[in-house]
Amino acid sequence: CPVVMHDEFRAIERIWKRLNHAGYQRIGILFHDYAESYSMDQRIGAVFCRHRNTRPAKDRIPFLLHEKGNSSDDKKIRKWIDQHRPEVVVCDDHEDLQRLQSMGFNVPGDFAFATINLWNPDEVGAIAGYFRDNVILFERGLNLINMMVRSGNYGFAHDDLIEMVKGKWCDGESLPHRGAAEA
Repeated sequence: CPVVMHDEFRAIERIWKRLNHAGYQRIGILFHDYAESYSMDQRIGAVFCRHRNTRPAKDRIPFLLHEKGNSSDDKKIRKWIDQHRPEVVVCDDHEDLQRLQSMGFNVPGDFAFATINLWNPDEVGAIAGYFRDNVILFERGLNLINMMVRSGNYGFAHDDLIEMVKGKWCDGESLPHRGAAEA
């Protein structure tokens, strides 16, 4: 059975370009710590490449991994934000915005916010991020399985097939465009 997933690497790459174009220089990455995750490897690899290819070492904010839903990590997150003063924080999930706000941060006043996983269509426009339509993932998976069964190309020889699906960037109030004077 093929693996159908969002193209995490390209999503980070595109988000980084959008943030730079919008005038953001100090980009902080706050991701959930998913051990043994193929998508996590893509995310971290993309952040490493963007940092290395677009920022001098002195201007790179180290990314922070935290446990989703673990409130004891709030202290670690606050310390990271206070120490590095990001202009924008990019998170795994649009739900992370609520976490940051519950910690007392004013978004976009203290820093702007974007997500690589904007999966709730009701949040489009309020939260900036990469909208990932899971219905498209499901449809793509069914189409691939259908093609494999109809052509007789299935079994262990095809278990390494990975199909990447692009998301769509959506602007939102959590990420105001910065003027040239601010940039």
